[in-house]
Amino acid sequence: MAIHYEAKKDGDILRVRAWGKDDSLKDVIIYGGSILGECLSNDVTRVITDERELEYRIDTVEIYELARIYAELDGIIEKVAFVCSPEFLEDARFMENASKNRGLIYRAFDDYKAADEWVRE
Repeated sequence: MAIHYEAKKDGDILRVRAWGKDDSLKDVIIYGGSILGECLSNDVTRVITDERELEYRIDTVEIYELARIYAELDGIIEKVAFVCSPEFLEDARFMENASKNRGLIYRAFDDYKAADEWVRE
């Protein structure tokens, strides 16, 4: 099963709920591109993604590559908060660090309320 999502604009924040499995790097790139498109069409620069129902399956090398690709698209999204299941928090934190090293403001959480507070700052 691929990644499925729904997104809605909430003021100046895009709220995304994703579920399924990221079966490949290609799936994650397509998902990320879709979120970017949603940001552009809704004129928002901050995003919170609730990925607690999404199974992370890509490996560390692919996560690193994903951060590199996202960095090339920088300039559209100001902040992204990822909320994931605790079992995938280590992978999400690696993505956070790889993104931070490229100047992106992505942050990983396993608590939706904390993510929501951070993205609103």
